[in-house]
Amino acid sequence: MVIKLFEFARYLFAGIGFYLAYLPNSSIYSSTNLLIIWVVIPIAGMTAIESLFFSKETALAKGREAGSAYQIQSGFNNLSVAIAGGVVYLLHWGAYANLAVLMVLLIFLFLSALNHTYEYFISKNLRKIHIIRLLLTLILIGASIPFYLDAPR
Repeated sequence: MVIKLFEFARYLFAGIGFYLAYLPNSSIYSSTNLLIIWVVIPIAGMTAIESLFFSKETALAKGREAGSAYQIQSGFNNLSVAIAGGVVYLLHWGAYANLAVLMVLLIFLFLSALNHTYEYFISKNLRKIHIIRLLLTLILIGASIPFYLDAPR
């Protein structure tokens, strides 16, 4: 149950974040701040909490080994992205730093989604989450592209 709550919360936060970031008359700075607050920190942070404190439940939901060193390492990676996002936001490092942290998250999510897709098609781990991850990651990437294109050069 807690894993489904984390999944729902990540979708909810990301949806709110992109909705707010796309509001008219938003500057690139304010839009990317919103993406840090509503997308990067919640997705990376909740994924870290899930991996580190609910490792057994998370692994079972995905048909994976529970408590592996990889799972803990992945949790710490996500925690570091959430912390970096918080630092960038709190220190007002600007749109470029916001976009860089967002890009790190998106690259990780994309590579992770490829792994989920491999598990689904090659390893025959046919849990829906493996395909959903790829689709949602592609949506996140697509929704982020305009902010990279709008950043001043």
